[in-house]
Amino acid sequence: MEHDEKQLPGSMKDRIMDATMNVVYEKKISGTSLRGIAHEAGILPSNIQYYFRTKKELFVSLLTGVLAEIRAGRKGMLEQCGDALPDKLGVFFRQKADTIAHKKEYESIQFDFWVQGLADEDIHAYFRSSYEGWRNEIRQILEEHLPDLDPVLMQHIPYLMVSMMMGATMQYYIDDSLDLEQYFSTCLNVILGAISAPEASKKASGRTGRKRRKA
Repeated sequence: MEHDEKQLPGSMKDRIMDATMNVVYEKKISGTSLRGIAHEAGILPSNIQYYFRTKKELFVSLLTGVLAEIRAGRKGMLEQCGDALPDKLGVFFRQKADTIAHKKEYESIQFDFWVQGLADEDIHAYFRSSYEGWRNEIRQILEEHLPDLDPVLMQHIPYLMVSMMMGATMQYYIDDSLDLEQYFSTCLNVILGAISAPEASKKASGRTGRKRRKA
Protein backbone atom coordinates (compact mmCIF):
# COMPACT_ATOMS: atom_id res chain seq x y z
CA MET A 1 0.00 0.00 0.00
CA GLU A 2 1.49 3.31 -1.07
CA HIS A 3 1.05 6.55 0.85
CA ASP A 4 1.77 9.90 -0.74
CA GLU A 5 2.35 11.54 2.61
CA LYS A 6 3.67 15.09 2.47
CA GLN A 7 6.67 16.01 4.56
CA LEU A 8 5.59 17.47 7.86
CA PRO A 9 7.53 19.90 9.99
CA GLY A 10 8.81 17.90 12.95
CA SER A 11 6.82 19.75 15.57
CA MET A 12 3.55 19.56 13.60
CA LYS A 13 3.98 15.86 12.86
CA ASP A 14 4.66 15.14 16.53
CA ARG A 15 1.51 17.03 17.53
CA ILE A 16 -0.64 15.20 15.01
CA MET A 17 0.83 11.78 15.78
CA ASP A 18 0.63 12.25 19.55
CA ALA A 19 -2.95 13.46 19.30
CA THR A 20 -3.90 10.58 16.99
CA MET A 21 -2.38 8.03 19.35
CA ASN A 22 -4.19 9.51 22.36
CA VAL A 23 -7.57 9.62 20.64
CA VAL A 24 -7.28 6.17 19.05
CA TYR A 25 -6.17 4.70 22.38
CA GLU A 26 -9.13 6.26 24.18
CA LYS A 27 -11.87 5.89 21.57
CA LYS A 28 -10.52 3.14 19.26
CA ILE A 29 -10.32 3.55 15.50
CA SER A 30 -14.06 3.20 15.01
CA GLY A 31 -14.73 6.12 17.36
CA THR A 32 -11.97 8.43 16.11
CA SER A 33 -12.61 11.42 13.87
CA LEU A 34 -10.31 14.00 12.32
CA ARG A 35 -12.21 16.66 14.25
CA GLY A 36 -11.47 14.84 17.52
CA ILE A 37 -7.79 14.50 16.65
CA ALA A 38 -7.60 18.18 15.70
CA HIS A 39 -9.23 19.15 19.00
CA GLU A 40 -6.73 17.00 20.91
CA ALA A 41 -3.81 18.58 19.01
CA GLY A 42 -5.17 22.12 19.31
CA ILE A 43 -5.23 22.66 15.56
CA LEU A 44 -7.83 22.90 12.80
CA PRO A 45 -8.99 19.74 10.95
CA SER A 46 -7.76 21.36 7.73
CA ASN A 47 -4.22 21.29 9.15
CA ILE A 48 -4.40 17.51 9.28
CA GLN A 49 -6.04 17.18 5.86
CA TYR A 50 -3.26 19.23 4.32
CA TYR A 51 -0.80 16.45 5.15
CA PHE A 52 -3.05 13.37 5.05
CA ARG A 53 -5.64 12.93 2.32
CA THR A 54 -7.70 10.40 4.29
CA LYS A 55 -8.20 9.28 7.84
CA LYS A 56 -6.89 5.83 6.93
CA GLU A 57 -3.69 7.38 5.60
CA LEU A 58 -3.21 9.08 8.95
CA PHE A 59 -3.93 5.88 10.86
CA VAL A 60 -1.47 3.87 8.78
CA SER A 61 1.17 6.55 9.35
CA LEU A 62 0.58 6.15 13.09
CA LEU A 63 0.88 2.36 12.90
CA THR A 64 3.99 2.62 10.73
CA GLY A 65 5.62 4.89 13.28
CA VAL A 66 4.76 2.65 16.22
CA LEU A 67 6.09 -0.49 14.55
CA ALA A 68 9.21 1.30 13.30
CA GLU A 69 9.99 2.45 16.84
CA ILE A 70 9.55 -1.09 18.14
CA ARG A 71 11.80 -2.53 15.41
CA ALA A 72 14.48 0.07 16.06
CA GLY A 73 14.41 -0.68 19.79
CA ARG A 74 14.68 -4.41 19.14
CA LYS A 75 17.61 -3.90 16.78
CA GLY A 76 19.47 -1.98 19.48
CA MET A 77 18.75 -4.70 22.05
CA LEU A 78 19.99 -7.42 19.68
CA GLU A 79 23.21 -5.53 19.05
CA GLN A 80 23.90 -5.21 22.76
CA CYS A 81 22.93 -8.68 23.99
CA GLY A 82 25.11 -11.79 24.13
CA ASP A 83 25.79 -13.91 21.05
CA ALA A 84 24.24 -17.15 22.34
CA LEU A 85 20.90 -18.28 20.90
CA PRO A 86 19.02 -17.94 24.22
CA ASP A 87 20.24 -14.34 24.49
CA LYS A 88 19.06 -13.48 20.98
CA LEU A 89 15.66 -15.12 21.24
CA GLY A 90 15.22 -13.72 24.74
CA VAL A 91 15.39 -10.19 23.34
CA PHE A 92 12.03 -10.64 21.58
CA PHE A 93 10.38 -11.75 24.81
CA ARG A 94 12.03 -9.07 26.96
CA GLN A 95 10.98 -6.32 24.61
CA LYS A 96 7.41 -7.56 24.46
CA ALA A 97 7.23 -7.75 28.26
CA ASP A 98 8.47 -4.17 28.51
CA THR A 99 6.02 -2.92 25.87
CA ILE A 100 3.08 -4.67 27.50
CA ALA A 101 3.94 -3.28 30.92
CA HIS A 102 4.96 0.25 29.98
CA LYS A 103 3.49 1.10 26.55
CA LYS A 104 -0.07 -0.09 26.78
CA GLU A 105 -1.17 2.35 24.09
CA TYR A 106 1.17 0.67 21.56
CA GLU A 107 -0.30 -2.75 22.26
CA SER A 108 -3.87 -1.48 22.18
CA ILE A 109 -3.34 0.28 18.86
CA GLN A 110 -1.84 -2.82 17.25
CA PHE A 111 -4.81 -4.96 18.27
CA ASP A 112 -7.26 -2.32 17.08
CA PHE A 113 -5.54 -2.23 13.69
CA TRP A 114 -5.55 -6.02 13.57
CA VAL A 115 -9.34 -5.97 13.96
CA GLN A 116 -9.63 -3.32 11.23
CA GLY A 117 -7.46 -5.49 8.99
CA LEU A 118 -10.10 -8.21 9.03
CA ALA A 119 -12.30 -5.96 6.89
CA ASP A 120 -9.78 -3.65 5.20
CA GLU A 121 -7.54 -5.29 2.59
CA ASP A 122 -4.94 -2.51 2.66
CA ILE A 123 -4.46 -2.69 6.41
CA HIS A 124 -4.49 -6.49 6.26
CA ALA A 125 -1.72 -6.46 3.65
CA TYR A 126 0.33 -4.05 5.77
CA PHE A 127 -0.08 -6.21 8.87
CA ARG A 128 0.79 -9.37 6.96
CA SER A 129 4.00 -7.78 5.70
CA SER A 130 4.88 -6.46 9.16
CA TYR A 131 4.34 -9.82 10.86
CA GLU A 132 6.33 -11.65 8.21
CA GLY A 133 9.18 -9.22 8.85
CA TRP A 134 8.92 -10.00 12.57
CA ARG A 135 9.03 -13.74 11.92
CA ASN A 136 11.92 -13.35 9.49
CA GLU A 137 14.01 -11.67 12.17
CA ILE A 138 13.54 -14.73 14.37
CA ARG A 139 14.13 -17.12 11.47
CA GLN A 140 17.41 -15.41 10.55
CA ILE A 141 18.68 -15.85 14.11
CA LEU A 142 17.76 -19.54 14.02
CA GLU A 143 19.47 -20.01 10.65
CA GLU A 144 22.61 -18.29 11.94
CA HIS A 145 22.87 -20.41 15.08
CA LEU A 146 21.28 -23.67 13.90
CA PRO A 147 21.65 -23.95 10.12
CA ASP A 148 20.80 -27.68 10.25
CA LEU A 149 17.64 -27.26 12.31
CA ASP A 150 14.67 -29.34 11.16
CA PRO A 151 12.94 -27.30 8.40
CA VAL A 152 9.56 -27.77 10.08
CA LEU A 153 10.86 -26.21 13.30
CA MET A 154 12.66 -23.49 11.33
CA GLN A 155 9.36 -22.60 9.71
CA HIS A 156 7.07 -22.77 12.71
CA ILE A 157 9.08 -21.58 15.72
CA PRO A 158 8.80 -17.93 14.55
CA TYR A 159 5.02 -18.34 14.32
CA LEU A 160 4.96 -19.92 17.77
CA MET A 161 7.00 -17.11 19.31
CA VAL A 162 4.79 -14.41 17.79
CA SER A 163 1.71 -16.24 19.10
CA MET A 164 3.25 -16.42 22.56
CA MET A 165 3.95 -12.70 22.54
CA MET A 166 0.60 -11.53 21.21
CA GLY A 167 -1.20 -14.01 23.47
CA ALA A 168 0.55 -12.50 26.47
CA THR A 169 -0.81 -9.07 25.55
CA MET A 170 -4.37 -10.35 25.38
CA GLN A 171 -4.15 -12.25 28.65
CA TYR A 172 -2.34 -9.50 30.56
CA TYR A 173 -4.94 -6.88 29.71
CA ILE A 174 -7.70 -9.25 30.74
CA ASP A 175 -5.93 -10.21 33.96
CA ASP A 176 -2.84 -8.21 34.90
CA SER A 177 -1.91 -10.69 37.61
CA LEU A 178 0.06 -12.51 34.90
CA ASP A 179 3.75 -12.40 35.85
CA LEU A 180 5.27 -11.32 32.55
CA GLU A 181 8.84 -12.13 33.54
CA GLN A 182 8.00 -15.69 34.55
CA TYR A 183 5.66 -16.15 31.60
CA PHE A 184 8.28 -15.19 29.03
CA SER A 185 10.99 -17.14 30.83
CA THR A 186 8.75 -20.18 30.45
CA CYS A 187 8.16 -19.32 26.79
CA LEU A 188 11.89 -19.20 26.13
CA ASN A 189 12.40 -22.55 27.87
CA VAL A 190 9.62 -24.09 25.77
CA ILE A 191 11.19 -22.82 22.54
CA LEU A 192 14.68 -23.98 23.50
CA GLY A 193 13.25 -27.35 24.54
CA ALA A 194 11.49 -27.72 21.19
CA ILE A 195 14.79 -27.01 19.46
CA SER A 196 16.97 -29.25 21.62
CA ALA A 197 14.71 -32.32 21.70
CA PRO A 198 15.15 -33.28 18.01
CA GLU A 199 18.86 -32.44 18.18
CA ALA A 200 19.31 -34.68 21.23
CA SER A 201 17.34 -37.42 19.50
CA LYS A 202 19.57 -37.24 16.43
CA LYS A 203 22.70 -37.42 18.56
CA ALA A 204 21.32 -40.38 20.47
CA SER A 205 20.47 -42.15 17.23
CA GLY A 206 23.99 -41.49 15.97
CA ARG A 207 25.54 -42.98 19.10
CA THR A 208 23.30 -46.04 18.89
CA GLY A 209 24.28 -46.57 15.29
CA ARG A 210 27.99 -46.38 16.09
CA LYS A 211 27.61 -48.90 18.94
CA ARG A 212 25.82 -51.32 16.63
CA ARG A 213 28.51 -51.03 14.00
CA LYS A 214 31.21 -51.75 16.61
CA ALA A 215 29.29 -54.77 17.85
